[in-house]
Amino acid sequence: MKRSFIFLVSAFSLLLLLVQISFADPAPLMSVGTGSFSCGRWDQAWIDNPTQIALETQWVAGYVVGSESVYNRYTNKPIRIKTKDLDGIKFWIKDFCEKHPTKSIAWASGIFTLTHLYQK
Repeated sequence: MKRSFIFLVSAFSLLLLLVQISFADPAPLMSVGTGSFSCGRWDQAWIDNPTQIALETQWVAGYVVGSESVYNRYTNKPIRIKTKDLDGIKFWIKDFCEKHPTKSIAWASGIFTLTHLYQK
């Protein structure tokens, strides 16, 4: 039951991001854990607790891989993410968060996913 709920939340989050990409008027996005943290918190962790960034990057990587899996499972247009390199993800999110400190890590993860897609 818990796996089904997590799957549905992930699928719904991906759907929201695929439908609404605008930064100006974002669609509501439900997230738990690291994804609910603000980009401002991510930026502060680089100063206060750099080891926390490694854990948060793992959350982002899980989101990216999960989004790819859900999309491929339920569409007829299989996709791949261009990079799953943890350092690449970490620094991309850092750059995004410096520019958008009020966005959530889930939002940044979704934008990363959308900007790194390619057709199989």
